[in-house]
Amino acid sequence: RPQKLTIQDDVSIITGLLGHIGLSELQEYVKNMEVVLLYSDLGATIPKKIENNSWTFCNSFELYMSAMLFGQYASKLNYKNIAISSSYYDSGYGFTSAIEKTLYKAGGKFAGHFITPLHPRKNESILMSEFIDQVSPDAIFAFHSGIYAQEHAAYLKENKIIEKVPIYSTAFGMDRQVIKGNESIFKGTKCISPWFIEDKRKSNKEFIEKYMTEYEKTPSPFAMLGYENGLVIKEALQRAGNKNLNNYTLKNMIPEIEIDGPRGKIFFISKINRTSFPQYLWELKEDTYIKKEKLDTQLELTKLILKEQVVQNEGWHNAYLCN
Repeated sequence: RPQKLTIQDDVSIITGLLGHIGLSELQEYVKNMEVVLLYSDLGATIPKKIENNSWTFCNSFELYMSAMLFGQYASKLNYKNIAISSSYYDSGYGFTSAIEKTLYKAGGKFAGHFITPLHPRKNESILMSEFIDQVSPDAIFAFHSGIYAQEHAAYLKENKIIEKVPIYSTAFGMDRQVIKGNESIFKGTKCISPWFIEDKRKSNKEFIEKYMTEYEKTPSPFAMLGYENGLVIKEALQRAGNKNLNNYTLKNMIPEIEIDGPRGKIFFISKINRTSFPQYLWELKEDTYIKKEKLDTQLELTKLILKEQVVQNEGWHNAYLCN
């Protein structure tokens, strides 16, 4: 509980991976206690609004932004009819509404939604194939995570839909664990994401090298977010210096930070105190994701998100995904 951290442990900064339940109360608490809150989320639902609170900062993976960009990017490829493939669990997030915001504006529409139930039917793979044949989409956007991504991959392996229709996925829907052993089957699958471990930038290579040296395994997006938070805290402390170290100084240092991280420049957008990183189109080649192009419409979409933050999007509250 934050009360223990601030009163008993006398901390100056609280950091971690958070969902949405209780977040507003936590933000109000750190504001009243004058303690910095630097939290991460995956951005699987529309961001919570940080209003008139200079003590709270968010570093997001921005999955919501990735989905919005797909809706915009699809129209440029003349994909006007988009099918959604998801599971009963993952469909509770805000990805569909995110795509909707940009897809409709670009003149596109949804062909239909195939949702695998909690207890998949024995012929789930066949039903999925029949659905796709019936709605005839130009492309499929799939969002699954964890065991549901593994489940979805097994169906795709069997029904070979990927050979008939282009498939775009979230970063969690086609990660290394999902494609392992099935590289040739999923070759050509595309993702829109701000980060994959294959990113060749120097700062990302340094992060991966440090992580693998410490833990002897490749880092996940969760690890990457934690590392970025650590870089921000380290930089804020160094800028503050021992002589001027207090909570107000730390709070005032963070908005001034601009440092290199695994995803590029880490900085916080004024007024909303959130990070925002370029998003890229990635394509799976064998067992490796290749960065194809930068989708540089961040500012326009950020404004759209801010406009809609007054009313929160419905869906799962704790958008951690099944990992």
